Amino acid sequence: MASAGWMRRFLTKKGINVFEWGTCRKSNYLEIPNEPGVYALYWGPTLQYIGKSRYLRGRLIPWDNEGLYKTEIRIPFGSIAWFTLQKNQIQDAEVLLVQKYDPPYNEDYPYLSRKWRNL
Repeated sequence: MASAGWMRRFLTKKGINVFEWGTCRKSNYLEIPNEPGVYALYWGPTLQYIGKSRYLRGRLIPWDNEGLYKTEIRIPFGSIAWFTLQKNQIQDAEVLLVQKYDPPYNEDYPYLSRKWRNL
C-alpha cells in the first residue's frame, strides 16, 4: 500500500520540497488547499491514480461527478492524498510517484509508467 506518509518521505528523499500534505475523504474538498501539487486517488487501501494540478482543490472537485476531463474515464475512489509543491517540481513529482507505485489508471500514459522509463 502506498500511504501518504510513505509518498511524502519518498518525494523528500528525491529532493522534492513538500510544503504541506494531507488526506481526506472525497466529500471533504474544502480541506484541500488550492495550491499547486500532486494528488493520489484511493479506493479503500488501493492506490488508483496519481495526477498533478496547479490548483489542487479546483482540479479535484470535478472528479466527484465528471471523471477525467479529456478522456471521460471514471475512476472509483473514496479518499485523496495531496501534496503541495513548488510549481516547477510538480511534473517531476508526478513522474517519480507514478514510476514508483505504478497505479492501474495511469497505464494510459506510457511516458509515466514504470514499463516505459528505460526505453
